[in-house]
Amino acid sequence: MMKSILSGLSVMLAIQPHVFAEGTENLDKASVKKMVEELLQSKDQTIVEMDSRLKKLEALTQEQEKVISRLKAENQQVRDKEPLVIPPPTPGIDAPAATTASSQSILEKFFRVPEKTPEQAEEEKTEISGFFDVTAQTKTNDNQAFNLGVVELDLNRILQAGHFSASVALDWFPYAVDPVAQVGAAFVDFHLYDNAIPLRGRIFRDPGFHIQAGQFDLPFASDYQFYAVTDRLTVTPPMTTSRIQQSGRNPANGGFNSTGIRTYGQWENLSYAAYAVDSVFTDGMAVGGRVGYLVNDPYRLHKPTSAPLVDAGLSVLLDMDKTDETTDKVYAADLSLSYENLRLVSEFLLHDSNRDRNDGNPAYNETGYHVTLIADLEEWLNHALYVYSRYQAWDPEYNTVEIDGENYAVNRIEAFSVGLGYRFNNNITLKAEYNDTLGSATLEPYFQSNYGIVQLVGSF
Repeated sequence: MMKSILSGLSVMLAIQPHVFAEGTENLDKASVKKMVEELLQSKDQTIVEMDSRLKKLEALTQEQEKVISRLKAENQQVRDKEPLVIPPPTPGIDAPAATTASSQSILEKFFRVPEKTPEQAEEEKTEISGFFDVTAQTKTNDNQAFNLGVVELDLNRILQAGHFSASVALDWFPYAVDPVAQVGAAFVDFHLYDNAIPLRGRIFRDPGFHIQAGQFDLPFASDYQFYAVTDRLTVTPPMTTSRIQQSGRNPANGGFNSTGIRTYGQWENLSYAAYAVDSVFTDGMAVGGRVGYLVNDPYRLHKPTSAPLVDAGLSVLLDMDKTDETTDKVYAADLSLSYENLRLVSEFLLHDSNRDRNDGNPAYNETGYHVTLIADLEEWLNHALYVYSRYQAWDPEYNTVEIDGENYAVNRIEAFSVGLGYRFNNNITLKAEYNDTLGSATLEPYFQSNYGIVQLVGSF
């Protein structure tokens, strides 16, 4: 500041020397001294004011630094309390090359559990569906002309949590003397790799592993795939199911079904099923299973309802009473072939009953088989029409059966069937079938040597 003032004075003296010369003549030394002192006082006052402002600025800066330090500390405390979130790896970029043993179970390693695709996630949603059927047939031997079959409500995956799910099928039997409602299937399922968990029908769809506890159809031979009327292409079941598996006279009835635990799965071309359930012939328990070999068509796109080119299997069921004595043994061999629009389904069953059984039931040794050929004509006729034919036989090694306390004579039965089916849409199918026992007959009250039957199947 002082330098500025002196510079100003110098400039003034340089510019106007004559004025200064004239002024010095009239000014004394005291006046000059006073003028200089006033200028110095003004400079000192300005310096004091600037120093005061600098101190205030320094104080403000220190206060701001304290506030910034406090905010940083508070922010760090909040970060320390928050859980660490690691973003998922980008596939093919920063995903790890292999999963460590601590993050995978032994079963997951073996079956190589993949991440769920959007299609798989859609499949795992809870599904509510059902079906029913109405049949009309020629009336002989006091059989009913019209019959309402099983009405079923399926609640598929009503509970879903990770590898666990739960499903239930509720059945109503209106044709019984006293109409009843009961559970057709209900189980909890633990699964790996295969997310398809059908309540009924073909369970071997994709490679996978399942453990189930509850009530279910027993995967025995091949007809277990068609217990539900929506899955069965024919109207009536084969005699291997209706006679040996004792499904009853109503076409809507299935075969072996019980409560217990089962496991099944598929690996490459091999499939297996094993179960331990309540007895199906007596009061006790039963154990059994099926080992299968299948070959899919590598040139066609497979869907859950598509059938493999070859599906062959061997089945066994051992039925025991309360004392763990084996009362019944059932063996089966099945073979199914599919080519283009043709499908051949066949199976052979042998029932070996213990003649020295202690449960009071008669010993029923018997055999049965069927060969069914199905041709889908939709590709040729541009309509969802199919036709089928079946030859079957049942050969009991006993002469009588007891029905409602009465004994009736039985013998070998051979039968030939032809039929057709027309799918109006995904929900309604009309079937018609003609059966002829080729002259063989029994004296059972509801036996028919030849008859026609029409069935309307509805699903929702």
